[in-house]
Amino acid sequence: YNDAKAKGVHFLGMSSYCEFPGHITNPHDILHDKNNKAWTDYDYYELTEGWCHCFRNPDKYITNKNIPKILLSESDYANYDGHKPDSTVEKKYDFLYVCLKDNDKCEDGWQAYNRNWVVAKKCLDIMCNKFKLKGLLVGRINCEIPEGCHQIMELTDFMEYSKYIKVYNQCKFVFVPNIYDASPRVLTESLCFNLPGLVNRNIVGGWKYISDKSGELFVDENDFEDVCNKFLRKLKNNEFAARQHYIDNFGTKIYGPK
Repeated sequence: YNDAKAKGVHFLGMSSYCEFPGHITNPHDILHDKNNKAWTDYDYYELTEGWCHCFRNPDKYITNKNIPKILLSESDYANYDGHKPDSTVEKKYDFLYVCLKDNDKCEDGWQAYNRNWVVAKKCLDIMCNKFKLKGLLVGRINCEIPEGCHQIMELTDFMEYSKYIKVYNQCKFVFVPNIYDASPRVLTESLCFNLPGLVNRNIVGGWKYISDKSGELFVDENDFEDVCNKFLRKLKNNEFAARQHYIDNFGTKIYGPK
């Protein structure tokens, strides 16, 4: 950093990990400890000249009110020229949900907390037993899922990206119940493949991608059934235009100049 700065390189901060540069609330994260050297030994605002963030309310997480800020994330640059829907591929699943398991015992840890697994299970119960939706759950093979989901959901292990990228075309929409997630690329990649999103309204980053053309927002299991009803009705009536919404509002051509 010092060598580069001496040569005239300018540095920007980017929020791409949980609530960073705010305090990490995930109790399974080493950065949850405010006494960790990552917090005590560095002033990230002194190291940067501006900050790219993903937050609705950036002042909640970026405590230096004077540093220049812009609403800009890595996920804004999903490659829609490379990620394209293929109408010749059969839709095997209604929805896609990515939630890696934390250990072989499927005990809750960093991943479960970050992907909001506690609420996700309640929503999966509704999707499976109320709406009879077929799902692909990536990353939680051999883990417990709600009763009634076993017959209509497929669970995989961690998937290499080259294989994972192909499953988008096999799904109709993406389920993102995550809260403490800094704008997941799984969401914008899904939009590129024309998969609308059923997304948690309180997600730290990624909320900005959802409009009436790209999906619906829910809070938790209490409003999920009503939101899901509306979402599925629009999906059936082809009212979404997720890919076009992303192309019109995000991507390199728009966010490159920003």
